[in-house]
Amino acid sequence: MLAGSAILGHVWPALAQDGGDATVLDRIEVTAESNEILKQDGFVAKKDRIGTKTDTPIARIPQAVSVVTQKQIEDQKPRTLNDALGYTASANPNSFGFDTRYDAFFLRGFQAFYNGMFRDGLRQYNGPSAWFKTEPYGIEGVTILKGPASSLYGVSGPGGIVNVVTKRPKDEPFHEIELLAGEHNRFQAALDASGPVNDDGSILYRFTSLGRLSETGLPDYPDDKLYLAPAVTFKPDEDTRLTILGEYSKSVTGGTAAFYNSAYGALSNVYEGDPAWNDFTQDQGRIGYEFEHRFNDWLTVRQNLRYNAVDSDIEYSGHYSVGADQPLERYWGHYTEAMKNFVVDNMAQLEFDTGPVKHTAIAGIDYAWSDYDAGSGLSYVSVEDINAAPVPHSGGQEMNQLGVYLHDQMEWNDFTLFTSGRYDWVDTTADFSQSKQKDSAFSGRVGLSYRTEWGIVPYVNYSTSFSPNIGFVYDDITSSVGRVARPTIATQKEIGVK
Repeated sequence: MLAGSAILGHVWPALAQDGGDATVLDRIEVTAESNEILKQDGFVAKKDRIGTKTDTPIARIPQAVSVVTQKQIEDQKPRTLNDALGYTASANPNSFGFDTRYDAFFLRGFQAFYNGMFRDGLRQYNGPSAWFKTEPYGIEGVTILKGPASSLYGVSGPGGIVNVVTKRPKDEPFHEIELLAGEHNRFQAALDASGPVNDDGSILYRFTSLGRLSETGLPDYPDDKLYLAPAVTFKPDEDTRLTILGEYSKSVTGGTAAFYNSAYGALSNVYEGDPAWNDFTQDQGRIGYEFEHRFNDWLTVRQNLRYNAVDSDIEYSGHYSVGADQPLERYWGHYTEAMKNFVVDNMAQLEFDTGPVKHTAIAGIDYAWSDYDAGSGLSYVSVEDINAAPVPHSGGQEMNQLGVYLHDQMEWNDFTLFTSGRYDWVDTTADFSQSKQKDSAFSGRVGLSYRTEWGIVPYVNYSTSFSPNIGFVYDDITSSVGRVARPTIATQKEIGVK
């Protein structure tokens, strides 16, 4: 059970006073483009950039798209990203049960938590245990693009991608304080504030923060968190916009989340965790920006850039049997993992006509770098033994990826034709197994949608995906030397109705 309260601050418009004489003013029409990345109305999303990298109505995109809007997040109060995806068709966030340590989900039956995770349109690589956690209070929506998306985004899985949209500065002042208390001694406080910094509104800010102290249903298994997310937007003129987004988060949960299973198949009530050695501590941070400048009615350029890093330190333990008539023995493990990412995406958007056909085209080039490092230790002696010993290095991997892409969406009457093509080059080096691998591939998408007069939009598409994998494959389980995993390649043919 949870109990919460929120204190909101708003600026209300002044109401005109009723007077005897009325002055009729001339009608003034103001037309302006919205700078929202995800345009939404309550539980319904209208437009999003994830399907095309342009502001395109979701109904016209010839691919299945689902959106978890900010209104749904506010009403649902999800504790994790998995909770937020719980009502999304084709998404399975419950394969491993409730687990505060990871955001682990599947899309159309394929795991998407390694190469299918995106933040603000930029990919976010996850390691085997160094996963970037999403704080639901710090986001304003989640977009799920189902099926291959490599034609625009490069490295991604066959099931699709999940794009998390960070809260951005608002033009109007906004202030919120939220207090929450629940079972298992759960206490949480959150703050969200935004608005203009100066009189002309050319500088906007937003600061989102959250602190939580909580126990869980497992002994000595906390769910503590500190979350800080500053953001600032500069708008020197109506054609230029720069938004800087930052985040720091530290969480402490449990390293062991299991009960002992005997060799006879009976689930016991013996908790595997050791209260003296059971912390899963994770530090993560990110800093980046989104820049956009419109030169004229037909040319707009954008550059999105981000660096993020996560460090995971896992203390875990378990039991093992030495004989049917012997008491259980305990072992202790220590696992560390670090993941660093850098991503930059440069694109130009062109709008033009060829006869009766209206074009919105994108040309871009992006670069991504990731560095993964892991250490692992195990002791069958005592918790003091493993605590005193340094964690042995168990492997590392570095990946460099470069991609160029083109996209054109053509509108003619009620038809919309999408064509996308991309070529990727990926270099992977694994230091533990001393192996190198170079991969390259072309990914494409062709889709067509038709807007009927009844509000029904049938569509069809063909798309492919390309996904190099982070980690090692051990062809011989008795060997300590692994190889770099080969890429995952997929093809999709889809027909649907919106």
